[in-house]
Amino acid sequence: MKSHSESYKAAGVDITAGYKAVELMKEHAEGGLEYSGKVFICQSACFEDARKVADMVEEAFPRLDGPVEIFPIGTTIGTSR
Repeated sequence: MKSHSESYKAAGVDITAGYKAVELMKEHAEGGLEYSGKVFICQSACFEDARKVADMVEEAFPRLDGPVEIFPIGTTIGTSR
């Protein structure tokens, strides 16, 4: 699968893992491509990548219950003691 957006490529956004994630969603989502629930993406300092993956999810799953929501992971998860 290749990105249809040259702007992402020009910006250096690499969403290779995102393509795999969408393919896995197609295989495992309840109802397959008919999935009609919500989707959330958590990201850490890579909003552009998350936005592109969200675009791909919304294109693949047109019956979603609203747009894909993107949230930052935050410092709590990244901090360890």
